[in-house]
Amino acid sequence: MLCPRKIGFALWLAVLTFPLHGCGTMNDPWEGETAPKRVVVTIPALASFVYAVGGEQVAVKCLCLDHGPHEYKADMRDAALFRRADLFLSVGLTLDDSFADPLYKQAGNSKLPHVKLGKKIPVKMLLELDHDHDHDHGDHHHHHHHGTYDPHIWLGIPEAIALVEAIAKELSTIDQENASIYEKNAKQFINKLQELQATGEKLLQGKKNKRIVAFHESFAYFARSFGLTVAGAIESAPGDEPTPGHLAKVIKLCQDANKPVALITVEPQYSAGSAKKVSEALEGKVPLVQVDPLETGSLKEIKSEGGQWYLKRMETNLKAIADKLP
Repeated sequence: MLCPRKIGFALWLAVLTFPLHGCGTMNDPWEGETAPKRVVVTIPALASFVYAVGGEQVAVKCLCLDHGPHEYKADMRDAALFRRADLFLSVGLTLDDSFADPLYKQAGNSKLPHVKLGKKIPVKMLLELDHDHDHDHGDHHHHHHHGTYDPHIWLGIPEAIALVEAIAKELSTIDQENASIYEKNAKQFINKLQELQATGEKLLQGKKNKRIVAFHESFAYFARSFGLTVAGAIESAPGDEPTPGHLAKVIKLCQDANKPVALITVEPQYSAGSAKKVSEALEGKVPLVQVDPLETGSLKEIKSEGGQWYLKRMETNLKAIADKLP
């Protein structure tokens, strides 16, 4: 007998009662996963960290794959992931709270630990957001909640190290028997992160101008790690279309001969329309460079590459920037 195609409460109820009263064709989202511990994360960067630390001891499911945390819309069917999970990791700091919190609550698994890793980062390491931007939300209804601190902590190397240390502790808490494995894997991956730091510093060594304009407010930690200066951002968040007034400010910023801007970053997940307008106004004198904030990705690739998924994409970002800096 086919399940009634209803929305709202019916879908919510089906999720909460899965697998006892769900549609007969609904599959177990963990089917085929043989690792002893199951971890749900919000963004791909966290998935890469968990695989780096957990190795063969963990199976991972990631919520944001095709859509980043700024556009992700909670699908109540995703709450089924939490029914048999052992750990839920999110960033917090308002990045993913709008969908992570309701999904966790509606899953109804009170025994599942939900750890917001942003709270594990010492406050002294966090960067405060600059809210002095003019943006037009128009009819798109993008409700981006800008908090006090920049939540893009995985893009800074010291912050990534702190995240890996926190993940190792959380895995050890739910699986004390393998705590030594998690500690060993974390130390090995942290060494690779430190090598990435050194690689980035070498790539950017001797560059005369390290001032950039970012596509959106996501690369402050990255910039701090590698000695770059983010002079401004075109969009405070993807989908927050900048007003003509704000674009005029960015153009003027780039035209300042005393503090010239070397490049403007764009991101593969989002339209570069606003950035192209700025570039055209500058007659192409300030190049557009594609960088990846690691907010989307293929879980199959992440599982296959583990921590290398993060390392390779960060190095690609560094090389792309270094290639265009004078």
